[in-house]
Amino acid sequence: AADRARAAMIQLLDRALGEDDLREQTDRVAQAIEEGRTEEACVLVFALGAELLALPATDIVRVTPCVRPHAIPHRTNEIVRGLGNIGGELILCADLGALLDLPPADTAEPPGESERRTIVLGPEAARWAFPVDRVIGVPHLDPDSAHAPPLTVEGAITSFTRSLIRVEGLSASHLDTERVLAGFERALT
Repeated sequence: AADRARAAMIQLLDRALGEDDLREQTDRVAQAIEEGRTEEACVLVFALGAELLALPATDIVRVTPCVRPHAIPHRTNEIVRGLGNIGGELILCADLGALLDLPPADTAEPPGESERRTIVLGPEAARWAFPVDRVIGVPHLDPDSAHAPPLTVEGAITSFTRSLIRVEGLSASHLDTERVLAGFERALT
């Protein structure tokens, strides 16, 4: 199985780049940087149930197939789910949906196991992992297009949200990494 995976990876990485792709990427690299232009940031956009959420891509350590955590005696709760082995590293696993007080996912259309992912977040000494239903992508975000969430929005998600952003015509909550990590830490005590 490992040999087949290695062969598939080599085939993927060694494939020829199409003329259109090559031209598009060459044009992108060749563009002059405009002075005074606000730097665009990249965010990782993902879905938890019906909610679209985003985190700064620079704060994401890795995205892996879904990992099943092992319970920690006397420490596992609604938010802290246990320890997961991710790439040989034991990482605390949490339920982001429970932290944000999101409603349970609609069970009529559960995500396929092939879509579910585990996202690893945070600095090396304080990493956390959490499952998501699917990863949407890593679009560029123009900071000027982000706006504050409306004051009428209720629930825990507002205390973890930096701003609302538009992604592929839909609204996503741009989460604050430090607040999310602090919320996971509080749940551990």
